[in-house]
Parts: sequence; structure tokens; C-alpha cells
Amino acid sequence: MRQLYDYLPYDLQNFLIGFEGRKRNRARFGEGFEQVFQNYMERSFWTQEKTEDFQKRRLGGFLAAVFNCAPEDALEKFAQVKEASQIFDEQR
Repeated sequence: MRQLYDYLPYDLQNFLIGFEGRKRNRARFGEGFEQVFQNYMERSFWTQEKTEDFQKRRLGGFLAAVFNCAPEDALEKFAQVKEASQIFDEQR
């Protein structure tokens, strides 16, 4: 692909670079990013005790999900998870 890119006209190279940049930006900051970021910002003002409680609950949910899943199904199940909250939501 790199060899083809080098021979393209400058304007087409710029277009392709912009296209790739937008694609990466959507992947990084796309669907759900605002909610995840807002939750992070809210947690940044929590007390240490509240933060530790949150971490223990999340870890407990994750471990419950892992131990309730058959080993042969674990790779398939967790490979499809985009975000850890999907695991915890299933446990509630």
C-alpha cells in the first residue's frame, strides 16, 4: 500500500491522510466516548473511600462474570466486549 501511496498525486495523498485521520478519530472518540468521559470526570472528584468502593464493586462484577463463564466460552465472550462496562451490566 505504501508503494502505491508514494506514486499518487499530492492532493490525493492529502485526501487519503485526512480520511484515515477522521476514521481513527471516530474509532477513538466515537459512540459512547462522551458518556465515558463524563463519568470519568465525575469520579475524579470522589473521595478515596468512594473510589475504593467503586473499584471493589467493578472488580467483583468482573470476577463474577469470569467465574460464571465456562472456560471454553470465555475467549469468545470477552473478545466481543468493547468496554468493561458491558460485562458489569450483564451481571446486574
